[in-house]
Amino acid sequence: MPTTLLLAQSLLGVVFFLTGVMKLGVPTATLKEKMKPLRAYPAPMIYALGLLEIVGAAGVSLQPLVGFERSFVILAALGLGFVMVGATVVQARDRNWPMVAVNLLLLCLSLFVAFMHWSWTCCAPPPM
Repeated sequence: MPTTLLLAQSLLGVVFFLTGVMKLGVPTATLKEKMKPLRAYPAPMIYALGLLEIVGAAGVSLQPLVGFERSFVILAALGLGFVMVGATVVQARDRNWPMVAVNLLLLCLSLFVAFMHWSWTCCAPPPM
């Protein structure tokens, strides 16, 4: 596995694990105070988003350690990409352009991980 892919997976795992833990662990009132775009969403939706981020982080970052199927990594990376599309739309609606840039960077990173694993899954030469 190339070092670039391993670093991308690790970065995605750390970022999404920390944001997911923050959404699950910090009280909703405090979270809505600090993160203005979350004010429009109910607490169960914020908790579900945090859980999705933690599951996606595990799916992307644990594959090199556990060695489960690459298709799970592809699905996890695409799921995190969908989360980032939603986050980008919400941040753009609030005109928070620095966070739009961060969200687009994370979207590109998740698509890079998904594409690299897909290309190895379907296009790799057969083992000898």
